[in-house]
Amino acid sequence: MVETKAHHGMVTYDGRQLLLNGHPFEKDFIAQINRNIHWLREKLRLATGMNVWIVAVLVFPNALVYSEEGKRVLRLKPVKRVNVINGKCLTSLLKMWKPKHTHHNTIWTRLSLLKL
Repeated sequence: MVETKAHHGMVTYDGRQLLLNGHPFEKDFIAQINRNIHWLREKLRLATGMNVWIVAVLVFPNALVYSEEGKRVLRLKPVKRVNVINGKCLTSLLKMWKPKHTHHNTIWTRLSLLKL
């Protein structure tokens, strides 16, 4: 699951929440993404009968991402199971993940049952 946010500035994580330029975002994007993951997993489970693992990525294409140590990075350590990255990292991050299970065909053939 990929979520993009068009904010400009410096994105950091203080151990509790994501910050933009040292201030909390207007919304809790991590909580929002985790709610979306639970919703999508349930939809996939009902349509396919499988419990599917969903990898979440929060992409900031216009912001710089910094580690807790203040170093500029392309990707933070996962924040509550969500990968927080700069837009330049998205392609390499997607290539890095290889599915652990071969349920893709089942999911795609039953896509019409999802009723999104």
